[in-house]
Amino acid sequence: MNSRIRSIIRFAEQRLQTDISYLIKGSFWLLVGYAVQVFTGIILTYAFANFLPKEVYGTYQFILSMAAIASIFTLTGIGTAINRAVAQGEEGALRYGMRMQFMWSIGIFLCAVLLSIYYLLHANNVLALAFAIVALFQPVVTTLGLYRVYFQGTKRFKEGSIVDILQRLFPFVTLISAFFLTHNPAALIGVFFVSQALSLGAGYMYTLFRHRLGITVVPGLISYSKHLSIMESVSELANAADKALVWVFLGAAPTAVYSLALLPIVHLQAIFGFVRQLAFPKLVNRSFSDLAETLPRKIRLYSFAAFITVGAYIIAAPFIFHILFPKYPEAVIYSQMLALALLAVPRSLITQVFLAHEKKHELYLVNISTPIIKLVALAFGVALFGLPGIVAAFLFSEFYAAILQMYLFKRASSLVEN
Repeated sequence: MNSRIRSIIRFAEQRLQTDISYLIKGSFWLLVGYAVQVFTGIILTYAFANFLPKEVYGTYQFILSMAAIASIFTLTGIGTAINRAVAQGEEGALRYGMRMQFMWSIGIFLCAVLLSIYYLLHANNVLALAFAIVALFQPVVTTLGLYRVYFQGTKRFKEGSIVDILQRLFPFVTLISAFFLTHNPAALIGVFFVSQALSLGAGYMYTLFRHRLGITVVPGLISYSKHLSIMESVSELANAADKALVWVFLGAAPTAVYSLALLPIVHLQAIFGFVRQLAFPKLVNRSFSDLAETLPRKIRLYSFAAFITVGAYIIAAPFIFHILFPKYPEAVIYSQMLALALLAVPRSLITQVFLAHEKKHELYLVNISTPIIKLVALAFGVALFGLPGIVAAFLFSEFYAAILQMYLFKRASSLVEN
């Protein structure tokens, strides 16, 4: 039976020109890890959505969105740079990169402190305390979380998934326990960040001592990180701005509705992201001319899978929300519309190719123009049309990015051929 299965896999590899064995082995452990993440996330979201007032849940989501925006004031691209260096054999790049990340995280601290002072002056003690907590712990959480890229770069997907599962369980249990003691958004934010810092610290210490990692100063690592950070900071701002804009223009309750509508799409995008994680170490060590020839076929397969997923989700969404989030029936139509964004996910493979081969010109064009267009569209959409407007703006920006990247990839491929 095993030999027959291996024969089928080899036949599929020849026809699809894809390393199926590598995908099965790597994606299995990534899926196991993500299954635990989704399961714990569903329980937390179920508790928040069904037992908290919409205004409290919306405020909690707003704080997390602003914390994500504050995180752009650091070396946001250093994770990709470390991943690339580790994939090339420089495993000591992890400790060096984390040290640099923590030093550059002063921007996160200052941004969160300013937000805390702003809300303190406006007599909003809940948000003032929440952002003070963000100022203290977000730099730590952002830095410690980098240990995960070590397992991606070294293709240790099984070990990385096991460590990730154990790391996520402590914050889950702690936050669930806190939920029964308080519904104060600032208190819940405090529990979230403290538990994250402790569990990520344990994950980092395990990685450090288990693999006896030294410090390797990798030439060009920080320079490449700065380029990526300039690009990604604008992108991170745009990705976090939607919930913040909904909170500012429409209030806390619509923020809760939009957050729940978007949540299943974020999870589905993350599942498709496994292909991106698996592909990156291989893309680093393959020539661009080879990728120019083989990538279009993989994108077509990826697009077919995305199309099937979108159709299935649109049918299933009403049942999912009826069972899990009965207090939010108005979120169903928005979630079904947002699912169309999954049709643009094949562009992620092109992004990985550009990152793996340091195509800075193409990366700048995509990562600067897309978030700027997204920010403008989001602001106008929510101000003029409310939630339907912000959903339309989200979809517009996703397809714009996909079309632009396809064009840039074809242009770069033609230059290589010539």
